[in-house]
Amino acid sequence: MPCAAPNLALVRTRRLQCMALLSDTSCKQIFTFPEMAKELLCAAVEQRWARAVPLKAFERVNASYVSATGTQRHDDLVWRLERVRNDDLYLLVEFQSRPDLLMAERMHAYTALLSEELAKQGKVQAAQILPIVLYTGQRPWHVKTIVSTVSLLPPGLESFESQFSYLLIDVESIVDQSNIVYLLLALNQVKHPEKFRSLLEKIEPMARTSI
Repeated sequence: MPCAAPNLALVRTRRLQCMALLSDTSCKQIFTFPEMAKELLCAAVEQRWARAVPLKAFERVNASYVSATGTQRHDDLVWRLERVRNDDLYLLVEFQSRPDLLMAERMHAYTALLSEELAKQGKVQAAQILPIVLYTGQRPWHVKTIVSTVSLLPPGLESFESQFSYLLIDVESIVDQSNIVYLLLALNQVKHPEKFRSLLEKIEPMARTSI
């Protein structure tokens, strides 16, 4: 069964934004709604438990914090999913319209800062954080998604090896063009009125099912 589509009001109130070229900022606005956060989760994790998470479990949390060394960080978007398989799950979402060669290092740092902030609050560790990069650009994403020291350290230092990866969602690579995430992001890029109406006609039936 497909995930619940966003409310029809979401689509209509974002119409002016969707007529503009896609930017990281406008993309972020689309995913500030719990309906779209769930759609993003379902696009990222094709498992039954993801589809079963109720909308009431999604809570948008503060994405700005300061580390113990004074480092400030403002993430694009952070969602808390309450009690997912016994523990809270945090979605750390970054929006990219251009490839970034240092994206893996950046996401590693962002995840560490969020983990530190959660530890201060007596909450969870990094294992409950899912880092996601939502890429909306036209150029292929030929950038590594893993930071690893495996096989790089000298013998005897194997216990210090580490590996980090983030989940990449490349909108251009979404095969199912009935996917609500694809449709809304495509709507956000279109300039021609006829194309806009065509996409909107596909989205509105999905939206009605959630009303």
